Amino acid sequence: MKNLFFGLVCLVALFSCDVSASISWTGESGSWSDPTLWNAGIVPDDTTEIKITKEGGVCTVDTDLATVHTQKISIASGPDSGATLEIVSGGVLRSQKEIRVGALGTTGAGDLGYLNMTGGELALVNSGDLILGYKAGTGAMTISGGMVSGDGDLYIGGNGADGSVGTLTISGADAALNFSRMYVGAKDSSGGNPGTGTIAYEVGAAGVSPIRISGTISIDSGGDASTSALLVTLTAMPTASDILLIDGDVDGMFDTINGIAALEGAIVSLDYDGAGYDYSLSYQNGVALNYIPEPISLLLLGLGGALTVRRRN
Repeated sequence: MKNLFFGLVCLVALFSCDVSASISWTGESGSWSDPTLWNAGIVPDDTTEIKITKEGGVCTVDTDLATVHTQKISIASGPDSGATLEIVSGGVLRSQKEIRVGALGTTGAGDLGYLNMTGGELALVNSGDLILGYKAGTGAMTISGGMVSGDGDLYIGGNGADGSVGTLTISGADAALNFSRMYVGAKDSSGGNPGTGTIAYEVGAAGVSPIRISGTISIDSGGDASTSALLVTLTAMPTASDILLIDGDVDGMFDTINGIAALEGAIVSLDYDGAGYDYSLSYQNGVALNYIPEPISLLLLGLGGALTVRRRN
């Protein structure tokens, strides 16, 4: 009888523990809200750990999921085609736990994951974090529309283990990206878990959406052990104005921008349709490319100033 009673007590204790089950995506391509595309035959609830692990599979958030997920969301599969989570117009995903793009288990070596946004909202609440590249895996995010909101942190390369690779690509000016803190190339300001972090900007006619950070911005804190890079390309003729890339107080500098040393004042030449446009890299009040007028433009500006002075006299 004692053994039976003890067994019942253990059973109750087991089911009373905060142990969350996990549900895995098994569909080739389809909506998050389709229960037939999850291995359990049900749509994950807010207490379920979620794994987007189908090789080549694409899980699409196309409606407001109307819940805050309290467990991890992992997006990764094998090295051939990886796994993808995408958020489109009308889709809202809220998370207060880590979203890990690029790794699944105790090691992510060889794992590949993608997070794509063309619209909708990714809300990081109660310090939920977005990690691009986890435990030596490779994670990439591309955003051309929609909003990342909340008070979460952004990690691009360098989290969970040494050697993680993370890439964030921002295309055009129709997105909004807001985070509490950002770490590029390492998991913290002391250089832990050094990896490789890259931020790529595709600048359109209206410019490009900057990353806005309210707190710490730590870039390449791992020194020689970590790598951080900026890539900037033009997809349309630019206006004669500065390009804000990161809004916030920056600690550190990128290793390279478009393959050259990313030092303060570095001259960055961008090309579009056979024409060249020069900018100066600045880390003052964030990270920006300051437009450098062509010599003929400077001459005209100088003549204009002289004529104005002459008219006033």
